[in-house]
Amino acid sequence: MTSTADRSSAAGQAPGTLPGRPAVWAALRPLVLRLHFYAGILVAPFLLVAAGTGLLYAASFQIEQVVYRHELTAPAGPATLPLSRQIEAARAAQPQGTITAVRPAAEPGHTTQVLMDRPGLPENTRLAVFVDPHTGRVHGQLESYGDVGALPVRAWISNLHRDLHLGEPGGIYSELAAGWLWVVALGALALWVTRRRREKRRLLLPGRAARGGRRTCPGTARSACGRCRACCSCPSPA
Repeated sequence: MTSTADRSSAAGQAPGTLPGRPAVWAALRPLVLRLHFYAGILVAPFLLVAAGTGLLYAASFQIEQVVYRHELTAPAGPATLPLSRQIEAARAAQPQGTITAVRPAAEPGHTTQVLMDRPGLPENTRLAVFVDPHTGRVHGQLESYGDVGALPVRAWISNLHRDLHLGEPGGIYSELAAGWLWVVALGALALWVTRRRREKRRLLLPGRAARGGRRTCPGTARSACGRCRACCSCPSPA
């Protein structure tokens, strides 16, 4: 036989509530919400800078083609000089350089790039001499960076995206953004999932009235169902 205390405790507990996980989440939710908020404030400026410089870097190849149009392009001609003649023209323009690679014109209207090592150049940097493949005329000389052969403008944008031209201290901003981004993302995901579950629970499992234990339907369900009286025992509207 159930005692009065057991009945009162059972009546005091809301039906449909699980005494474990909801209580834990109710205690953790304020912490997750604050952590998500403050981490977002901390990371947002760095993400904005990284996204802006990343978009600029994505367009850097097209910017390079415009800025160095004179060096990269040449009028199309009826015949193309042998590659050896083009290399001789580059060597005559830069006699102190040691030729390390040659990039022939990829298509008509482009110049041939003769890459050289020269004393005094920074590490991982070569000198590119641009030669007209039809006439042998040198169109200019520019520093070429890395294996991809980035010219000065693209290399400058790349360093801006990497460390904001601040050296090693500047690289901290990208590490900070990457390190805290997952905290912001996981916090947002947890808050979104619990909110969606709560909204579905309200629609699928309506609560009971404070007294009498009668099921009640939300106003939207009452108007959409049309049989609220039979399925939910809601009082008919006046």
